[in-house]
Order: sequence, then C-alpha cells, then structure tokens
Amino acid sequence: MINSEINNNPISIKKKVLVLLIVIGVVLLSLEVAGICDEFIRPTIEKFYSNNLIIMPIIHHLAILIVAIVAILITKRYIKSNFGFTIGNKKIGIKHCVITSIIFLFFMLIIYGLGFIIRGSISTNNQLIKKQAIENIIYMAIIPGITEEIMCRSFVMTILYTTFKGEFKYEGKYKDITYSYKLSYAVVISSIIFALMHTGIVLYPFSIHFSAQIVIAFICGLIFGYTFEKTKSIYYPIIMHCAIDFISALIVSIFTVFL
Repeated sequence: MINSEINNNPISIKKKVLVLLIVIGVVLLSLEVAGICDEFIRPTIEKFYSNNLIIMPIIHHLAILIVAIVAILITKRYIKSNFGFTIGNKKIGIKHCVITSIIFLFFMLIIYGLGFIIRGSISTNNQLIKKQAIENIIYMAIIPGITEEIMCRSFVMTILYTTFKGEFKYEGKYKDITYSYKLSYAVVISSIIFALMHTGIVLYPFSIHFSAQIVIAFICGLIFGYTFEKTKSIYYPIIMHCAIDFISALIVSIFTVFL
C-alpha cells in the first residue's frame, strides 16, 4: 500500500472493472492529448528548433505528465494518499537503483559490443547526427522516466491498490532450497498498461503496433512497480527509469554514431 486509506471490505467485480476502466481511460486520454498537442504545438516550435526527433517525444511526454498530475489532484479528493511522493525506504530504493543500473549496463554492453565485433563500425562524421544523438541522450535521461513513472506508478498503481488486493505467488524448490516469488496484482496490471503505452496505440483512427519493445517494457514495469511497492516512493522508480533510458541511449549512440 502506498500510504492510502481505503475501505478493507470485500470489493465487487463491478467496482474492480469500473476502476480498471477509469485507469485505462485516463492513460488512453493522456495519449490522445499528447497526439493533439503534437499536432498543434509542434509546427510552431519547429520554426525555432528543427530537431523533430526531440520535439515530438518531448511534447508527447509533457502532455502525458500534465494529464497524470491533473488525474492525481482530482483523485486526492477521494483517496487519502501521498501517491508515492515521499522519500520512503532509502536503503531498498538505493539498492534497487544501483543493482538494476549495473545489470542493464552490462546487458547493453554485451548486446551492442557483440554487434560491433560482428559488423564493425557504422559511425558517421555527420555533425548534425552527432548533435541530435547528444540531444537524445539528454532527453532520454530526464523526461520519459519522470512522465511514465508518475503516470503508471504514482497514479495507476495507487488507484489499483484501492481495489485489486492480493498477489500472484510462485513457490518452488531446488534441491534443499525452497524459494518463492510474489507480485501484487497492482504491479502486474500496471506493468501491462505500461507495456501497452509502448505500442504506439491510437484511438482514432485506431492503430496499434506490437514489437519486442512491449516485452522489455513489461519486464521493466514489473521492476519499477516492485520497487515502488517496496519503497513506498515514486522517486526510486523514476531514478531507475531515467538511468535505464540514459544507459540505453548512451550505449546505442556510442556504438552506432560515435565509434
């Protein structure tokens, strides 16, 4: 529980469905608002700044962030919760941030390092491309992590906690060692929603694009959600998310643009 006061009485299926639809509706609304903002704001910004690879995602994420903040402010009238805006458990939070960042760094180095060895250098001397790569690294290190975590963890998970109680459990035994894994329904459902946000879903005209990114997003969602649950703070998932995006953008740029 992320410091929310809720009714502990049994919750009906109808209410669970309603809450889930509200959460999904807010997420879809944020994506639609992002699309509308991009359509009307981007042409004006392009008159002063031409890097469309940065303009579109910045507008996209800032629109989602605004919708998430508005949704949280409205929800606070009905749910007494800090939505994770607290320091929480620093020991667990710092541990998760460090371990996750190191593991992801080694993963990216292995994947792109092997690719570099196999195919050789594909770097460019185009200064514009290099400038855009640097701008993308800075953007990835700051904006997506803040926006998506406030939406999918601070808002979505807090709302889900009020309705979807319980957890998925897995227990096993290897030789004389017994082990078990537990993930709350809120973590899993929010991770599914987080993954669907990365499919480029558009309501009108309806379109959706599936790729390997959805699997990666789902796994990352489980990690971020688990950390949010254990630390009771949104700050550590944000740091983890920003670190992973920064490492990803940095390694990709090094091996495809600069080397």
